[in-house]
Amino acid sequence: MKKTLCAFMLTGLAGFGFGDLASFVNPVAGSLCAGHTTPAAIRPFGMISPGPNTGPLSGMGEWKRCSGYYYPDNTIMGFAHTHLLGIGVPSYCCLALMPVTGSAGMRSESAFSHDNETAEPGYYKVKLDTYDILAEMTCTKRAAIHRYTFPASPAPRILIDINQGADPTKGDLVQVSSNTLQGRVYCVRRKKHYQYFYIQFSAPFASYARTSDGATVSWAADADKTILAKVSISFVSETNAMANLEAEIPGWNFDAVRAAARNDWNNELSKIEIAGATDDQMRTFYTHLYFAFWHPQLASDVNGQYRSLSAPNTHGAVKTSPDGHYTSLPMWDVFRSEHPLLILLQRDIARKTVSTMLTDYSDYGALPKWKYAYIEHGGMIGRHALPVLAEAQAKGIIVDVPKAGEAAVAEGSLMSSNYRNIGFDSNTSETLEWAYDDWCIAQLAKTAGDTNSHARFTARSMNYTNLFNANEGFMCPRDPVTKKWMYDPYDPRRGYSQYVEGNGWHYTWSVFHDIQGLINLMGGDAAFEKTLDGLWTAMGTPDCPKDVVPEVGNYAHSNEPCHHVPYLYNYIGMPWKTQEWVRRIAGLYASGPHYGIDGNNDAGAISSWYIFSALGFYPVTPGTSGYVIGSPLFENATVHLDGGDLTITATSNSVANVYIQSMTLNGAEWNKTSLPYDAIKTGGSIVFTMGPAPSQWGTAPDARPFSVSPQK
Repeated sequence: MKKTLCAFMLTGLAGFGFGDLASFVNPVAGSLCAGHTTPAAIRPFGMISPGPNTGPLSGMGEWKRCSGYYYPDNTIMGFAHTHLLGIGVPSYCCLALMPVTGSAGMRSESAFSHDNETAEPGYYKVKLDTYDILAEMTCTKRAAIHRYTFPASPAPRILIDINQGADPTKGDLVQVSSNTLQGRVYCVRRKKHYQYFYIQFSAPFASYARTSDGATVSWAADADKTILAKVSISFVSETNAMANLEAEIPGWNFDAVRAAARNDWNNELSKIEIAGATDDQMRTFYTHLYFAFWHPQLASDVNGQYRSLSAPNTHGAVKTSPDGHYTSLPMWDVFRSEHPLLILLQRDIARKTVSTMLTDYSDYGALPKWKYAYIEHGGMIGRHALPVLAEAQAKGIIVDVPKAGEAAVAEGSLMSSNYRNIGFDSNTSETLEWAYDDWCIAQLAKTAGDTNSHARFTARSMNYTNLFNANEGFMCPRDPVTKKWMYDPYDPRRGYSQYVEGNGWHYTWSVFHDIQGLINLMGGDAAFEKTLDGLWTAMGTPDCPKDVVPEVGNYAHSNEPCHHVPYLYNYIGMPWKTQEWVRRIAGLYASGPHYGIDGNNDAGAISSWYIFSALGFYPVTPGTSGYVIGSPLFENATVHLDGGDLTITATSNSVANVYIQSMTLNGAEWNKTSLPYDAIKTGGSIVFTMGPAPSQWGTAPDARPFSVSPQK
């Protein structure tokens, strides 16, 4: 994940409308540099996402174009139908349609200007300057509709490119009728999978020509200059793709589909209503809420069929789920805050995702680790479906409790033999995350009534202690053969190969379930504070991967391992320092009329941190029954939960008044720095009184959040 703090000018926003929260969303936020976002049209958690592939063609598949769209580009080479948001590897961007005129051949690029580009939730429009064509697109969950307005002459032509994609892609297609095509694209890298499609055009072709890269369709010079194309996809078959189209866009009313898409987004964005925010804060907040609702993505068809999870280079069996099946699950990226946010705000989607994970376990023999289409390609580290299941269980999402316990215990056997037998492995990052995963296994086993596994994995969750080097004060690489520390002298700023996308400053805090245990290892509150304070001033990251570019000292908000760190002052009775740092980091998301995304958004990971922190709390330990309190950004927020409305009021809140002076929870004084979920799940009220200086609120020893270990 490339990490660069980046802000950019708002482009193509609709005028603000009362109650029209979608008008605050800027889908191109973060696309100037490392955000890897795309303005492609999508419905919340939808399968299809029509949008531009920007060029040049020679740069497709480069890291900066992972999403298919890179803001500095000035050419477009097609409108693809599948995208991932914020992912750090080139993915999808398949099945590209490109309207052209004259003799332009496959992969022809058109110049465009951002001045003639509009991106809104569920809708994208751009002028293709080379051909003087206006291209518009919108969508349902599984189908897209394009509207191309051609110039008076010459004749309209559309290229269908089945070999264009961020991954190397091949494909096939056939003509079904005078205005209909169907076929498939096939991604041929490690993430091999099929995407089947069905395309209908609003008028019969005057000509159809198959090419090595797809097909060209054209119409007579005197034909209607507005051509519509309907496109649907399926991971199962062309027949299912056709059924998806017939069910979701039976007619040709482009504007009705666009209006329905915007209404869909407004319904989802209205789950949180904020007041007392500046226009810039409104834009920032609702853009990030929008990004948080991109993933996971639907993977089942209107008839309920889906492909079961399978290994790279294989293709899963066709099965049926009456409740919806989902994909785009990069678990390392999303377990910290993205899925906890969905469990809070999108409980039906969260329930279906949990059901999908357990189905994947039945189909594949393991929970998903990095699920892409219907492929488990195994990216990143840890077994982080476990904290998502544990969080869902702790927050009351109904799951198959026996199967969840069984799957959890089975995941514990997938960790390395060194870790299981001697308590650590050479990969420092993975050892730390496995220890937390073990704690999650213990919680799931306990609920399932498996007391033996609960005890075993609770004990194993203490394996993190094996990597704490008391002489250095950090979690350090250790040789599993010799049992010796691997580096002397040791520099916590260095990105040794035993860390994944980080260094000792980043990963020492990855003890999500037992921060108090880490405090004890460091020698108590004062020593912990000194080390934590040092994070913000330790400059430089020699030998660190290019992905890691800290913003403050060695704090790298642009990568997920640091996200919970600002909240850790609560665990040593210094909540005011958490409040200071949360506010300061939230400020990275906005500056005047500009705002951006600090690093790859990673399927909503960067965005979900902001949404939680803006509300005033954060899930430091997914799998517990609560959250940890920070500093709310707005005077008022109303969160429409399934069980009732939660109102959050921050009296005297301002840029200067970042410190909590007092707090009430459902009308009673609340002096703890944790927020119990049970107190808000059916609605309620939180009232913060804010001030310009630190207070004694939340400083008592019994005010600290959950940890496995007791205070010493």
